[in-house]
Amino acid sequence: VLHHIVGDLWSLVALMDELRLLYVAMRDGGNPQPPSLPELPVTYADYVRAMQLAQQRGDHQRALDYWAHELSGDLPSLDLPRDFPRPARQSFKGATVFQTLEAGLANEVEAFARAQDTTVFVVLLAAYQTLLHRFSGQAQMLVGTPFSGRHLPGTEGVIGDFINMLPLKADFDAAPTFASHVAAVRERLLQAMKHQ
Repeated sequence: VLHHIVGDLWSLVALMDELRLLYVAMRDGGNPQPPSLPELPVTYADYVRAMQLAQQRGDHQRALDYWAHELSGDLPSLDLPRDFPRPARQSFKGATVFQTLEAGLANEVEAFARAQDTTVFVVLLAAYQTLLHRFSGQAQMLVGTPFSGRHLPGTEGVIGDFINMLPLKADFDAAPTFASHVAAVRERLLQAMKHQ
């Protein structure tokens, strides 16, 4: 069991790699000394120090200023239609839904993404926002997406929680076509990544 506050998915992969190295060394080596793992170029404490230094340099303030501007104004709650009334007491039960696109549709999405000079992720995020717009009728909304905060070189093998949740604003009044909405999502995502 790995609580999410201890590590992200990338951390789980690093942990499994380390366990595999240790297992193979102990299985094959017959050495009474425990095997050693390669030295990490960066530790989580180094990452924290780098974030503190960035804050002291004022990088933190620039990011705060960006988000204060990006999230200013009236940000409505998403009001989706319900098929039954909300319970008096929230249960916090959730679910994960996996959807596989058929090969032809997946190829079309990839081709559309290339034509728009963006990624499949951006196209699917724009489609998801469009779906929420259709169901809610709301022209503006926020959709959060998790993003890796591993922008410090050398953090690839570090176990820790590096996830940033990026709130991405959608404005359908400013993007009358799906292609223009995809372009807006791409630009907002790029700016959000610069200001994590």
